[in-house]
Amino acid sequence: MVASADGVGATSGINNIRMVASADGVGATSGINNIRMVASADGVGATSGINNIRMVASADGVGATSGINNIRMVASADGVGATSGINNIRMVASADGVGATSGINNIRMVASADGVGATSGINNIRMVASADGVGATSGINNIRMVASADGVGATSGINNIRMVASADGHSAICAILLFISLSTASLLFTLPMLQVALVALHLPE
Repeated sequence: MVASADGVGATSGINNIRMVASADGVGATSGINNIRMVASADGVGATSGINNIRMVASADGVGATSGINNIRMVASADGVGATSGINNIRMVASADGVGATSGINNIRMVASADGVGATSGINNIRMVASADGVGATSGINNIRMVASADGVGATSGINNIRMVASADGHSAICAILLFISLSTASLLFTLPMLQVALVALHLPE
């Protein structure tokens, strides 16, 4: 799968997909799920996480990916991009914000200058990657992803995933673990107080 000026690209391995969306067409992948994705002129980026996802968001090529399903969004000058596989997702991000997908999940994603996008299907994911970093999602997983110049992003919903793809290639995730840790700390403080109250109620007069 290639979306570059020179059309250079190749794939190998079970899930080893090579995707390029830059002027020089530089990109490579290795490993079972180790997907490398580039959406900038110089192809600079970094990866983090279990699936080792590489995310790049620059002024000329805004893009972002999401965790387990490895969804890729590309914003390039010619707006050419396509993917294939089990989910058979096709994504296009061009100046006019036109895009369409087909397959089992039937996901439609758009990443344009005005940040307009919409999705339909089972998961009903809405993703936007624009210059101002505005985005919103709705559906079961309710994932919100933003890829902007300042790398600001936030998410809400059941999985509550926070993903940021910025110029320096850093990413961060704020998951339910924070809520669990706060809830645990609250219980550790509340339970002793409740025991004291119950004992006080049973004291003889």
